[in-house]
Amino acid sequence: MEKKINRVTIVFAILAIATLFMPGFVYFKKMRIQTSAAINASTCFGKGYYLILAGTVSILLLNCTTKIWARYASGIIVGITVVLSLYIMSKALTWIPLDKTEYSRLSIGPAMWLWLLCMFCIIVKINEALDNIRKQRSLYAIPVIGIAFLTILGQLNGLAIMIEYNTIRSQFWKALGVHIKFSLIIMAVSIVIGIPLGYAVNKRKLLETIVFSIMNLIETIPGISLIAILIIPLSALSNKYPVLANYGIMGFGMAPAFIALVFYALFPLVHNTRAAFKLVDDYYIEIAHALGMNRKRTFFTITLPMAFPTILSGIRIAAVYTFTGMVLAAFIGGGGLGFYMINSDSMDLILLGVIPMIIITFIVDNGLKWAVEKMSYGR
Repeated sequence: MEKKINRVTIVFAILAIATLFMPGFVYFKKMRIQTSAAINASTCFGKGYYLILAGTVSILLLNCTTKIWARYASGIIVGITVVLSLYIMSKALTWIPLDKTEYSRLSIGPAMWLWLLCMFCIIVKINEALDNIRKQRSLYAIPVIGIAFLTILGQLNGLAIMIEYNTIRSQFWKALGVHIKFSLIIMAVSIVIGIPLGYAVNKRKLLETIVFSIMNLIETIPGISLIAILIIPLSALSNKYPVLANYGIMGFGMAPAFIALVFYALFPLVHNTRAAFKLVDDYYIEIAHALGMNRKRTFFTITLPMAFPTILSGIRIAAVYTFTGMVLAAFIGGGGLGFYMINSDSMDLILLGVIPMIIITFIVDNGLKWAVEKMSYGR
């Protein structure tokens, strides 16, 4: 438990206060395609500005003490202030003194992004001083639950990103479904290939040399470059055998991205599987044999359970690679959330693709991390 004043947290709090006085806190657009007009925080928040400012200042003051309860309280205030700022911003068009239309919108500006970043960093630093896991999780849960609750109630519909979402709602959910579906299929294929291959390279030195030489070479190739390389043979195959196009195997579409992402997911899977079986102490296997267990029973009752937490760590890394790497599929018409990142000149539409991807990756990563920790503690 940290007893000293955390100067880093204080610096972030001071910077957060400074951003509330900076220009360009939010951007106003009369129409979607018109040039943005920068608006400061006091104009955006109106009468609520002093509430946001007071909350940010209180965060600074509470972190100027060594009391853990004060820091925890400041973390709660961070979450409440962030939720409140987004709520007020969504209603700000009713009082901003500018010429407005039904298509007018407010987008987060650079100063507000910096303010949100400071708030996030403050929560991270406060969590480092806490030794209670429930309190740590609550500091992340407060803003997440608050924003989700207001979104469900439609209280954030005034934000530009929500206006974009409501405009393309059905298309968005279709893209999200494609992103998740193909990510899960890629993971399934990678696991089916990667774990047996990792076990095999652990047993055969020559195979290990060949496999890791190929994988190390592929790992040095940027994702978009590997996809471009794969387009050539896949196009040739689909031209020679047109029936393959009926199964999606062609130069453009999901196939090149699918193969590339499987290759990238295989590296942590094969590496961790090999390492997992190498870490199993022969002492336990000898005891199992002494007790009369055959090779098959020893593998499934001793070797695999002891190796599985490390294998699961490899699955976790591969999952993060896959769910984020699916963005590349959009470059060749594969769909998914990447479509909004490369086919838009609107920052809010780009965020509509980025934010769900970050949330999905965060959930998958932390879910598998939790599983690894539980399995490791149980050994």
